[in-house]
Amino acid sequence: MDPSLKSTSVSVWARLRRPAILAASSLLLAGCAEAVADESITGEVTGGQSEVLHFTGPGVTARMTRVVAADGGESLQGETVVEEENGARRRVEEQVTLDGKGRLVSAAISLLSNEVLVTRLQLDPTHGTVRVSTPEGTVEHHPPTDAPWIYTPPWDGGADLSEGGGAHVAGAPLHVLAGHGTTFATPVSAWVTLRGGATKAWVRQIEANRGEGALVPQDQVVVPHERGVTVVVGSHGADVSGSFIEEIRLSDPPVTLVRVQPGNRLML
Repeated sequence: MDPSLKSTSVSVWARLRRPAILAASSLLLAGCAEAVADESITGEVTGGQSEVLHFTGPGVTARMTRVVAADGGESLQGETVVEEENGARRRVEEQVTLDGKGRLVSAAISLLSNEVLVTRLQLDPTHGTVRVSTPEGTVEHHPPTDAPWIYTPPWDGGADLSEGGGAHVAGAPLHVLAGHGTTFATPVSAWVTLRGGATKAWVRQIEANRGEGALVPQDQVVVPHERGVTVVVGSHGADVSGSFIEEIRLSDPPVTLVRVQPGNRLML
């Protein structure tokens, strides 16, 4: 597959680099080149340990639990909650497994609006299977397994949840939500992108409304710079400083989540 035939939503500064990237694509694929991202960013705990991390921003809180096995594999659990001014509540739940090299092994991501399921995204890279479930039913896709899988959590684009709107959104097919922001970013998804992007020169980005995934150059999703690394998750960005994610900048809703350091109070 020619990577130039695939595209994804990236920021302007990433698009400006596309011509040089595509010119070198044949060499990268033929040589199975390794990614140039910093593989030393593996978190603050080692094998046999666990940690709980909190992030907070105006109207949004996130909690991530990370358990590291002796072989370096990781079990991740995440919950990100968005509280709207009209009383609506959206929640993204994630359960993810990574292997010892940081590649995705399995993932289950659910978006709920007022505790009603909107979308569930299930990934099984080993068997090349993606399942997208809504109240209407389940659709199965079989993306290639030619590159590490990453994902963007589903989002309902801020659709109206008032006066029974939640039921409408929960029952809406994904194409009805087109035109809204249909992706989200969480600490777990940013970490999966960072770890997966450090293993190969290309990654396959899976979205609920594009089940086949897009083959993306690694340096469009993991971008080193003088202050650390920026991770791109859909239209959102996460900044890595030192050994872990410190900040997540959401485009929809327009909120910045900041990691709560031990000893600091969680802002509700």
